Amino acid sequence: MGGRSTEASGMTELRRSERLRVTIDAIVESESQRFDALMRDLSPFGGFVSSEEPVRPGTLVKLHFESPVGVPHQIEARVIRVAGRRDDHIGFGVEFASPLDGLDPGEH
Repeated sequence: MGGRSTEASGMTELRRSERLRVTIDAIVESESQRFDALMRDLSPFGGFVSSEEPVRPGTLVKLHFESPVGVPHQIEARVIRVAGRRDDHIGFGVEFASPLDGLDPGEH
């Protein structure tokens, strides 16, 4: 699996597919908390959740949301990155426990 280099950061990006830019209401559940959030980008393998709630990398969460084509999802994920106030958005990146179906209108 090869990554691609991002010019601005010089870091290698290891995403397996392109992410869709979205604004989708979501509910996030972990062992100790439940809160409302927004999905800001989405791919079959993960996404970015915009929220000011404190979440640590490695935390297992369950996300409840509808895909851009209206398919409801309840999916388990692991927090892999936390973005603070210095980043574009406050929130966290997640990797799904299993690939997400229902992002492409042609799938239905």
